[in-house]
Amino acid sequence: MAFSLWLLSLSWQLPQNGPLQPIVQRAGVVVASIPSCVTAEAAAQIVEPAARSMHAAETRTILTRTILKPPTPFDRCHRVSVALTLATAFPSHSHWSLHRRLERIESTTVELPSMGSVSLTFSRTSCPKSLAPPVVLLHGFDSSCLEFRRMMPELDDLGVEAYALDLLGWGFADTRHISSVSVEAKRAALHAFWKEELGGRPMLVLGVSLGAAVLIDFAAAYPAAIDKALLVDPQGFIDGTPPVPKPLARLGIGVLGSWPLRSLANQLAYFDKERLATDDAIRIGLLHCSRDQWEDDSVDWLLGGGYSVSSMVAPALAQVPTLVMWGRQDEILPPADFLPKFYEALPEASFRWVEECGHSPHLEQPAVLAEAVAAFIRGDKVKGDADVSEVVAAAARGPLAALLEQLKQRLAEAKAQQRSS
Repeated sequence: MAFSLWLLSLSWQLPQNGPLQPIVQRAGVVVASIPSCVTAEAAAQIVEPAARSMHAAETRTILTRTILKPPTPFDRCHRVSVALTLATAFPSHSHWSLHRRLERIESTTVELPSMGSVSLTFSRTSCPKSLAPPVVLLHGFDSSCLEFRRMMPELDDLGVEAYALDLLGWGFADTRHISSVSVEAKRAALHAFWKEELGGRPMLVLGVSLGAAVLIDFAAAYPAAIDKALLVDPQGFIDGTPPVPKPLARLGIGVLGSWPLRSLANQLAYFDKERLATDDAIRIGLLHCSRDQWEDDSVDWLLGGGYSVSSMVAPALAQVPTLVMWGRQDEILPPADFLPKFYEALPEASFRWVEECGHSPHLEQPAVLAEAVAAFIRGDKVKGDADVSEVVAAAARGPLAALLEQLKQRLAEAKAQQRSS
């Protein structure tokens, strides 16, 4: 039971395996080249929510065609057949639709000392390099750079040079020629990306959920690489992975990919569940799981022990300008339980609430988060409620007071919803 709960705590953003839908309805179909590990069938399931609501009126057959991509280390000139909806995942930025983001997934081959070579994959904004620190976005557990699909266009509009990087062992990076996807390997990959792709320029690193643990671990090892740190609904005080016998590890990963677990996790991830907790969003998250090494990498990660950074938070970030942003309605890492720990460890850090938001501000409130990044880079005041005194005081009074505070907050939210309906 404990192991299943741990899997749930990590798998909130993971995709579900839904039935194929060879016939769907949509406003328009475009063809795009995507990473070769993604099948046409997987991509063809992706439809914008507005299209699904029109099934009763008309249906259209998905059109696909084969595209021969130029040879690159990433796709090795595989043929890719896929059809994607024009505005999928970008309802307010149709020009930055999912197919554009997939086309923009790039790769850079780096050598990891004593581990082998890997083609790291990432997506970037179109903004040119500037004197401002580049922004590197680190996704959460077992996700990909597409997790930032709604935030990247916002950053682009604000003129921010940003890179959404696939963490080694997740995302679309080809890991066939490296020996491990451990914490050490992830750290080495991020360091290589910083040196090779960013030229060693100090960067603002934004870590979401487990991505915050990656940030903390990296900052402890390479403090000169970090100009500023932005922790978003951060996971920094849950150390390690549960001990699992090796024969059961692969079974555990199977549980992690099961429909019931992922469906529940998807519901927990958002405040606005009706709008965002959709099968379509989850299918987008499924794309990277088509990579051949995904299951083996997941088992390797589970058996490797994961991140244990609770003792590093203060020493790693004490001298780094740090902003912590938290979805006020986060059900995955409730702020009442975890925010006070960061407040105590980082007394000089700034805190901001993200209103009407669960565990995923970059998906649920992308404009708010992007504007915060832009202001943080410039040294301007970040908008939002900075008062975290209630949850900090409740934590100081003990767990019962914290529970009562959560109940009080939920009652207030229920009353507000009743008034609005």
